[in-house]
Amino acid sequence: MKKTILILLLLVISTSLTAQTIVVNEYFNGFVQKREFVELLVIQNNLDLRGMQIRDFSSAGSPQSPLYFTYNPYWNNLKSGLIILITLDTSLFIQDTNKSDYSICIKFNSQDTTYIRGTIFNIANASDAVQIRTVDTSHVHGLSHGTANQNSLPMPKAHWSSALSGGVNVGGASLYFTKSTIMSLSDFANNNCLAVDTSNGGTPGLPNDNAGNLQYILSLRQSSGIIKNSTLAEEFQLYQNYPNPFNPTTNIKFSIPTNGTVALKLYDILGNEVINIFNGYLNSGIYTINLNASNLPSGIYFCNLNFTNLNGTTFFDSKKLILTK
Repeated sequence: MKKTILILLLLVISTSLTAQTIVVNEYFNGFVQKREFVELLVIQNNLDLRGMQIRDFSSAGSPQSPLYFTYNPYWNNLKSGLIILITLDTSLFIQDTNKSDYSICIKFNSQDTTYIRGTIFNIANASDAVQIRTVDTSHVHGLSHGTANQNSLPMPKAHWSSALSGGVNVGGASLYFTKSTIMSLSDFANNNCLAVDTSNGGTPGLPNDNAGNLQYILSLRQSSGIIKNSTLAEEFQLYQNYPNPFNPTTNIKFSIPTNGTVALKLYDILGNEVINIFNGYLNSGIYTINLNASNLPSGIYFCNLNFTNLNGTTFFDSKKLILTK
C-alpha cells in the first residue's frame, strides 16, 4: 500500500513538472525607475496564450488583480523558446512584436488593449510572487522571493528566500534562472537554479546567462535553432562555427547592426545547397543558431550568410565547416 501511494505521488509530481507550457524566466523590481518587467519563456510548441493571466502578489502575500493576454490571434501558435517581455509603458523599452527572432517586448498601456489588458504588476522589493495562470485560473508556474510570499504559490514554482535589494545604478534587482549545465524542465521548480542580479538591471528579452539558461532555450528552438544573444551589434559579422570540426551539431553565430532579411545556407564542396538553415526577417542583434547535420555525410561544407534590407544595405560572408563522423 505504501509503495502504491509513493508511486502515485511521484507520478503527480512528475506530471506537474512536465506539463508546464510556459514559465516565468525572470522578473525585475525597479518600479520607481520604470524599469520593471516580467519575462516569460514558452515551453510548449504552438502554445495558445489567449486569455491566460499574469498575477503578482503584494509584499504581504496577498494576490493582486491579474494582467490578461487578449484573445488577439497574435497570441496563438507561439513557438517553443519564444521569450516574452512584458514591461511598463516607458521609453526605457521599445515595443517589439516581431516573433521571428524569438524575442518580443510588449509595453503595458491601459489605453491600448491590443495585446494585454488588466492590471500591471508592481513587484515589491521585500517580497513578491509572479504567477502564470490558465484561462480557468489554474496555476502553471511562478517565481517568488522573500518571507511573506514563501507559500503564496503552489508547485511548480521556485523561491528565493531573501529580499531583492538593487544597486544604485539600476534601482532594482532581477530574479532569474541560471545553471552551469543544460537545464531540464524540472529545474524551473528548483530553488538552487535561481540567481539575483543587483547591478546590471537584468537581461530583459535575452537568455539569463551563457550557460544553462542559454543552452536550455537553444534546445527548445531545435526546429529553427535560433536565439538572440544581444541587441547590441556594432558590425556585420559571420563568426566561425563552434565546435569545428563537429559531429553532428554545431553553433553558428552572426551579428547584424540593422534590421533586414537574413539568408543562412549550407553548401557542399561542389556548391550545392544542402541545408536552408534560416531565411527570414530579423531585427538588429547578435544571434546564435544551432545546425544539425545528422543527415549529411562527413566532409567540408560552406556556410553562407546573405543580408539585405529595403535601404539597399547588403552583406555577404562565408565560413568553412568540417563535419566528421
